[in-house]
Formats: sequence, structure tokens, C-alpha cells
Amino acid sequence: MNAPNFIIAGAPKCGSTTLFRYLNPHPDVFFPRIKEPGFMIKEYYQGLSQDSPNYQRQLEYLVLNAESYSTLYDDINCKILGDSSISYLFQYEKAIANILRYSGSDTKILFILREPIGRLKSQYQYIAELGFEKLDIKDALEAEANRLSKNWSSIYAYQKQGLYAEGIKAFKKAFVNVHVMFFEELIAEPDVQMNKVYHFLDIPSNDLGEGSTFNKSGIPRNRAIHNFLMTKNPVRTAFAKVMRSFISEEHLLLFRDKLRGMNQKRNSGIEISNDLKQTLKDFYKEDQKELERLLGRTLPWTA
Repeated sequence: MNAPNFIIAGAPKCGSTTLFRYLNPHPDVFFPRIKEPGFMIKEYYQGLSQDSPNYQRQLEYLVLNAESYSTLYDDINCKILGDSSISYLFQYEKAIANILRYSGSDTKILFILREPIGRLKSQYQYIAELGFEKLDIKDALEAEANRLSKNWSSIYAYQKQGLYAEGIKAFKKAFVNVHVMFFEELIAEPDVQMNKVYHFLDIPSNDLGEGSTFNKSGIPRNRAIHNFLMTKNPVRTAFAKVMRSFISEEHLLLFRDKLRGMNQKRNSGIEISNDLKQTLKDFYKEDQKELERLLGRTLPWTA
């Protein structure tokens, strides 16, 4: 079976899309067009409840069959074969078992992490942007445990996916080649951080072009335009096929990002109360201490 030898396994809304966009043009790196196939936690996705509001949409973007997953990497002559499925950290036990089974213990594992409260807010805003979250952020957090107990998608694990230490520890125990980086540092010094990634992958450095962040969350001005850009549909598929005759896949994604940003309301960031912020700080405190012990360094947002 064909399988990747490199996994981006960080949490959602931590900068994995920015990292993916930096790596994807590299001549020694290959990612399939399906950016997040999710195959290494196929058992988790197969057990999701159909009551989860995003159930049908999520199935459109997943590859849960071994033969179909193998096909993604057919006839690819590239040093680095990648899979950038961000929920692998959240479901680390299943992910580790399957990566060992299909890719082997020498697979390179990369995590990109982010200050957990900022990550949480961005994830909530993204799900609201997609139209799958109707509760305000406080009520959504209160509903989280109940939703997850009913096997709703991990997109509703706003708070829980900010717990990093246990999963990182398990991955570091199972794999020799593990690299942990941080969203805040990637944005502040992209060339420095990406050179560390290139060294980790044992490939030459590559020009990053214009530094930017991608997949920014925001509330859409026009829901119909947003749905056209972000949801699979025959018109969008046909349009993309025509555009690929003139521009690269990378430039097509940049074009979509630009249109999406133009359709987002300004100053649409999510605000939370000081009391809720303190509650969340207390919730993450021990996990962050453990993460610092595991990595032997101060986290960028606590420095």
C-alpha cells in the first residue's frame, strides 16, 4: 500500500494551512489534492453520528478506504509524501496505531500549535462561518461535552482540542522523528521556522514568496458567496477545472482565499468575557506546564 512518510498532525486553527501552503510548492514535497484525508483516524470518522450538523459535508472531504487512500500516492516520485490531517492529535491513540501500521515508525511527524484560547476562538468563528454553529461561544462551550458524548464531530471540541501535552507525549514515545513548532513563531519569523522544517525533512530550503497567513476565519457578508467558495458544488468544480488550465493549484487557492477575505465582515472577531477567559486559562494551565516539560522550553505565549 502507498502511504505518506510525513504527517502534519497539529490541532485545527493552529496554522497548518499556512504551513501546508509554504511546503506544497516545494519540488521534493507532495500533498494530495485532498488536503485532510483523515484516513489515519478512519475508525473515529466512521463512528461519527449522522446528527452532527456537518456530517454530510465532512464525508465529502475524507478518504476512509485503504485502497482509495493508497491511490492518492500512486506513481508519485517525490522524497516527501505528506498528509496534513489536523485531527490526528485529538485522536492520537487511533492515529498512532494506524500511522505505525500503514506508514511505519520512521514516519516524520510535525505539530504546529497555537496559544489555546486564541485557537479556540478561531475554531469557533470558523465553524460559525461555515454555518454549523448557531450557539454563542459561551453556550457552545457549555454544550461541548454533551455534543462529544453523542459522537458529534471534533469540530465541536473547541476547548478540548487545546489540550496538547498528552498527545504530543504519546507521539514522541511512538516516533523518533517528531518536530513541534508554533503558529506565533511561524508568523513572526517564517523563514527561520521554515528552515527548521526543511532541515527536519532533510530537503533544501525553498523561497516562501510573500509571507502570509491562510484560511483566516471570519463572518461572511454574503452566505451564498461563502457557500460557493467553501462547499463542493458542480459549478465550483467546473470553474476550478477551467482555471487550472491557466494557473497553478497554489494560485487557485490564493485566489479563493482573496475572494473569501473580501467577503468577510471587518472586525468580526469573537470576544469573550474576562471571567470566561480566566476559566479557560485555569483549564489549560497544567497542560501547558506539562507541554513545557516535554519540550524543554518556554511556550511562546507564556514567555
